[in-house]
Amino acid sequence: MSKILILGSAGMIGQKLAHRIAVGAIDVAVTELVLYDIVEASRPDAAFSVQITSGNIADPEEAKRLAAMKPDIVIHLAAIVSSDAEINFDKGW
Repeated sequence: MSKILILGSAGMIGQKLAHRIAVGAIDVAVTELVLYDIVEASRPDAAFSVQITSGNIADPEEAKRLAAMKPDIVIHLAAIVSSDAEINFDKGW
């Protein structure tokens, strides 16, 4: 039984992955799915608990809060992929 945390879950890939997990398309027994992003993600219909949370992963306190959730699997899809990342290299990196 696994608790899965998806970072960057409000983006296109994060939403598609959350949906695939919710419909049982992966070979893992899921007990809880935690969706995390800078904005709230959409909630997929699932037979298990789905927690939606938001914040800034760059904040050290947020990293501590997420680690305290003790996920079994972490999928990191968070990124800045806009022209803003090209203008501000440090932010994109």
